Amino acid sequence: MSELAVIKLHSKALYDFFRVLEYPEWYKFLLHFLGRKPSEPLDRTGTLKNLYKVDPKYKLKIPTEIEEVSLIDCIEDKINIINSLSGSKYIDVFLSGGFDSATMYAGFLQNCNKNKIRAVFTFDEKIKNRKALNQFNPALFKFIVDNNHRYRLLNNTELHPKDSVSVIGHPGNTLSNGTVHNDSYYHGLITDKWPDILNDVYKNKSWQELIKDIADGISDCDSKIVVEELTDFIEAAPINIKNDPLKILWWIKFNFAYTDRVIGPWYLMPKVSVDRADNVFSFYHSDKFQKYMLHTCLEQGRYIKPEHGRNTEMINYMLSFYKDQSLIDYSNQLPHQKGEVHRDNCPDSILRILRLNNGKVLTKETFLDNYNSIKEIFFQ
Repeated sequence: MSELAVIKLHSKALYDFFRVLEYPEWYKFLLHFLGRKPSEPLDRTGTLKNLYKVDPKYKLKIPTEIEEVSLIDCIEDKINIINSLSGSKYIDVFLSGGFDSATMYAGFLQNCNKNKIRAVFTFDEKIKNRKALNQFNPALFKFIVDNNHRYRLLNNTELHPKDSVSVIGHPGNTLSNGTVHNDSYYHGLITDKWPDILNDVYKNKSWQELIKDIADGISDCDSKIVVEELTDFIEAAPINIKNDPLKILWWIKFNFAYTDRVIGPWYLMPKVSVDRADNVFSFYHSDKFQKYMLHTCLEQGRYIKPEHGRNTEMINYMLSFYKDQSLIDYSNQLPHQKGEVHRDNCPDSILRILRLNNGKVLTKETFLDNYNSIKEIFFQ
């Protein structure tokens, strides 16, 4: 029997109610700095000891080399893999109507049997419900209906049924430059220092000053220790990022927030089995996609600032297929969906706090009841 370990943990919920553990300062820093809720900060560089043991099957490695890769090859390779793994089942493509999901949907329709592809989305006639595909991106909804493409509505139905595999557009915003931003939010990172960062205030400052100033805004952590703990992590970047604040922050996101976008909240849904959760595919995750991200975003510095706009290769890919600029414009409007398409409206979307590799899915109450028998999962 394999060693007891974590598949998925609701880190912020655990931190909020269980302070018995000795949480590292970098971990407390990231629980507040990472914007996704629930976030699950996990180091992928090997320079930091994570809070808990992760089952080896669910550890996501970073490629050791940066190399130029074709985005179209990344897209079509991932589609071929999913198509092969799906066998005779439907491929449920979850659509928010946003930029990343609209791109992957175009890819599946071009590279698979269309009768096998099933768009999955919410529908609502109420104009104010921006989460519904027909309201957020009416051009994409019209495209699906007018072309008689298969679809399944999420409204009060089973989230991940057994007759399909699922595909979600994560972690697309790592390469597509999600333009959701305000004075305290960009790139999925929360800090009131964003105006200064984007206005080049930190251009000639050290990375230590940048991280310390961000951490100073978080009362739960010691900013000086955060800087000390992250030193080896910054050194582990495949190129020198110390003098580029936006590359530093992109590297933080690519490392610490990546696993959470791939091993997603569906693993915390008790009605979704591990086997079924393993067949919820984060489309923009693969070694090849990661190499594209490292080369394009980190090395070349593209798609890491608001003024860079959205990924032009993705725009051209969509335009060549949909032939409808309005569909792309809708996909890029504000406010974006930010993933809500696969959380609300479904009876089996209630999250628990922890999924272990022994089959157990625990609530806060059952976590406390079982803590003595599972505490070996934590590095203390």
